Amino acid sequence: MTAGTIFQDSHLPLTVWCRAMWHVISQKNGVSALGLQRSLGLGSDRTAWALLHKLRRAMVRPGCERLRGRVEVDETYGGSPESGLHGRQKERKMLIVDWTELLPRVHRVASLLKRWLPGTHQGAVRGKQLVFYLDEFTFRFNQRKSASRGKLFFRLAQQAMAVEPHPLAKLRQTTSC
Repeated sequence: MTAGTIFQDSHLPLTVWCRAMWHVISQKNGVSALGLQRSLGLGSDRTAWALLHKLRRAMVRPGCERLRGRVEVDETYGGSPESGLHGRQKERKMLIVDWTELLPRVHRVASLLKRWLPGTHQGAVRGKQLVFYLDEFTFRFNQRKSASRGKLFFRLAQQAMAVEPHPLAKLRQTTSC
């Protein structure tokens, strides 16, 4: 039943996965691995981290269409704060979106992202896993007007069944945005 899903080869019971999905959905700003570990009583923060990253992969709807029509883009950098560097100087941060034209709506979304990342994840976002956090931010942003947490839980559960397995080694790989 779990073959070919994010639950494949998991040692956690599906009830724990369901509790984790509900916890992630019910938190307005998201949840850290440490917070999930405490909430679910998991023995390891690494288990919680892997579980969260697998759920973040499921937050991307399989087969979603590419953007078309007028698309607004801007640049922003993501990652942990770097001491001694100012402005656009960077060593470990990653470019999230390429810049074309200054448009106000894009700046608002980038501003929300820049407040959400350190607020929820306490600056613990590493560049190679940034794409996973962006998946969660996108899911939350796209569902921000939903009045029903139950529907969000159902959507995440549906997508978790449709997304291919992501073994721990695959989660740790360097990914590009």
